[in-house]
Amino acid sequence: HGHQYTHTLEFLDRMIAEAHQRGVTIRDRLEAQGIIWVMVKWGEEGPFEDWTAADQELYRRIVKGHAPAARPQIGNLADELMLDAWYLQRVRKLLEDKQQMIFYGPPGTGKTFVAQRLGRFFSGDPDTDDDGGEVRLVQFHPSYSYEDFVEGYRPSQNGGFELRQGPLKAIADAARHEPDIIYVLVIDEINRGNIAKVFGELYFLLEYRNQSVNLLYSDESFQLPENLWIIGTMNTA
Repeated sequence: HGHQYTHTLEFLDRMIAEAHQRGVTIRDRLEAQGIIWVMVKWGEEGPFEDWTAADQELYRRIVKGHAPAARPQIGNLADELMLDAWYLQRVRKLLEDKQQMIFYGPPGTGKTFVAQRLGRFFSGDPDTDDDGGEVRLVQFHPSYSYEDFVEGYRPSQNGGFELRQGPLKAIADAARHEPDIIYVLVIDEINRGNIAKVFGELYFLLEYRNQSVNLLYSDESFQLPENLWIIGTMNTA
């Protein structure tokens, strides 16, 4: 019985990983088990009469898949980065659950490189430019502020001031318009900035992704989308 139980857990983990490659997020083994039960009971087409269009599409993507077969596997990425595959799987599960994490360690150990490479992998495009698209990089420093990171007034060409959005608001807006794509913001040297000054009221949003706050300057309601993942790096030296 112990062998069968272990085999079942391995099968559920494999299903979660393969569903992710098809662009579908399965949160845990219990959810995977429920999906298997639906697939066995109803077959490929399922009783769609009472299902929403979104549920129908999600089910078809799980059963048939729509992602390119050539998408790199996490095992290949582990070999490329010289890291254990189980560690990268753990990183992915943590990001899927919390949408944010921090790599920390001594200088020169590859934290920023790994964070950027993981961002490109999770977004599904290994060739994404780090300064645009689904993966973007910012670096904190002592003079970095809320106005630089979120939004603030900047001088305009006509001699006045205009409200401009920072990298966080820009990538959040992009992620909101493409909810099926993972966007990753890499914050390098996150501990070099004054975190309370830079994030402001966004501390609340990092903990409560399903709620919103009014921004300081525009006073508009703002929420961090669930498909926006944040990876920070910090030196312990």
